[in-house]
Amino acid sequence: MKKTKWLPVPEPEDWNHDPEALREFLAERGLSHAAAGKLIGVHVRTMQKWTGGESLMRYSDWLALVHRSFGVGQ
Repeated sequence: MKKTKWLPVPEPEDWNHDPEALREFLAERGLSHAAAGKLIGVHVRTMQKWTGGESLMRYSDWLALVHRSFGVGQ
């Protein structure tokens, strides 16, 4: 697996809800809002709200997105 700053995922108490980091992650992984949402089972609009800072992404969703985008546990 390619070395990345995204893995390992930080512990919940060390994680923040930074929309910029989410946008950077999606760009680096080549994921659209729709593709990312499909990976974790949320609507494209939810992804847009998270990346726009309109609502906060839950840690569990972030964890799932990172792991599934790298194929961890699949």
